[in-house]
Amino acid sequence: MKEASLIIKHRVFVLVAGIGMLMATQPVVANIQSFLPQPPILIIENILSKQVDLAPVDLPSDVRRLYQEEYQESKVYEGYFDSKKCYIYADGIEESDAYFYPDFHSRTHLCPGPFWSGNFLNWATTSSLDPFRKTLTGGLRVKDTPTETWLESARLDRETFFQVLRFPSEGLSPERVNNATPFSVNWIGMRSQGNQLRLRLLSEDLVQPTSSLVMSEPYSLDKTYELPVRVAVCVNGLREDNCKAYGNYAKPEGLIQGGAQNMRFTVLGFLNDLFLADEGCVMRAPLKFVGPMRLNAQGEWEDNPSKEWNETTGVLIRNPDKEEALQTNRVAGLRGDYAIIDSGVINYINKFGHMTSKNHKGSDPVSELFYQSLAYLRNLAPIDQYLALRGTQLDNYQLVDGFPVINWISEPPINLNAWCKP
Repeated sequence: MKEASLIIKHRVFVLVAGIGMLMATQPVVANIQSFLPQPPILIIENILSKQVDLAPVDLPSDVRRLYQEEYQESKVYEGYFDSKKCYIYADGIEESDAYFYPDFHSRTHLCPGPFWSGNFLNWATTSSLDPFRKTLTGGLRVKDTPTETWLESARLDRETFFQVLRFPSEGLSPERVNNATPFSVNWIGMRSQGNQLRLRLLSEDLVQPTSSLVMSEPYSLDKTYELPVRVAVCVNGLREDNCKAYGNYAKPEGLIQGGAQNMRFTVLGFLNDLFLADEGCVMRAPLKFVGPMRLNAQGEWEDNPSKEWNETTGVLIRNPDKEEALQTNRVAGLRGDYAIIDSGVINYINKFGHMTSKNHKGSDPVSELFYQSLAYLRNLAPIDQYLALRGTQLDNYQLVDGFPVINWISEPPINLNAWCKP
């Protein structure tokens, strides 16, 4: 048999702390036929760019507040908010209607008056998972219509991560407080909890009960306020750098959307099992093109039936891999409210840990993730016990975290040569 000599422009296996992502890419010179039956898969490094250097964490078991140091107005803090914009908090009748929206630019990061500094909000609310999602997908969308997009911060699930902050950490400075928030008080206490920002004026006692912040009402020293960390992005006239235009509007996108015509993607991840002794990982999305078009075996572009966003509006498709979702429902006995109706590479990266109120997985066996990823590439069968779903509907839905669990032996075999030839 003739050995394959392949040209690989990028290294293409990604193992990022709790999620394995495989990408088949354009054909540089590597002789790996002896190891893999379908060759152009190697290891990628630094795909998350410098942002993730700030978050050396184990995902998903170590999702915590990203910035631990004292806030400095002169320093840039990255996150879902634009550090050089000032924001208004729009309180809604329902909690789900409340969000921040940008009002104007501020290169100094100072936003006096009834405004919030985007730089301050990034410092106070960004989780270690947010830059990961923003870099790969554009971020977790909780409102996604043709004309509007809201992003929401990752859920902090463990009380040990609910760090109480005092701003400023020492002394009294109503000027600093009002340059960062709408409040004109000497200091405030705050902490991130769940995906909320909890704060109180002149107090670090952030206990229940909490109140929604209503901007039209006078502020009270006796209330603990709770604000959802949710922000409008790609607003016309105030678009961020990662916004891609779709007609008159735009959507936040990341490396996956940017590489959609050059790569195929799959995701492997853990079941949401909190037991220390349990091992293993499973496939969450099959290897595929994620964009509106795919390359067929004849080397021709065609419409992609499992595309993950609408090519006209940029809106993400909730369940692009319907067959995989249905198969998991059959195997796990999931019906009604517990039926899986979410799938896809982008959706899984954005939503894992958000589908239920169960704590994120702990004690991640990363070596098992690495092994299963290589087994898939070598066309070896997954380990049966990792696929076992034998609990109640609630148990199984929480275990799979609302996403498919795929037995890749039932998937078509990997075939990269159709589009990776030099």
